[in-house]
Amino acid sequence: MNVAKSTSDWTYAHEFAHCTGLPDEYSYSTDTEQIKYIKPDGTLDAAISAPSGGKSKTAADATIMSAVDNTTTLERHAWNIAIEVQELLRAKLGRAIKCTIK
Repeated sequence: MNVAKSTSDWTYAHEFAHCTGLPDEYSYSTDTEQIKYIKPDGTLDAAISAPSGGKSKTAADATIMSAVDNTTTLERHAWNIAIEVQELLRAKLGRAIKCTIK
């Protein structure tokens, strides 16, 4: 990540979310693509529209991962952490653990 004095707080937050494993919710091609998140129970969530260039900051379904300067985060943005915690606790305790995000 290239940073400067003018780098916005949003950019730092968006890029940090990548460090936790989140994908961009926009397309790098000229086509609208779809993204699916894995839920902590192992099932796939409904597809999310990932338009080229991202969404408008004010779009009803815009998030920190899909629109510049939007700071909305959703439960799906922490599911990968819940999955990791479940696996670590299962290995440590020797039994299944169910993690949910609220």
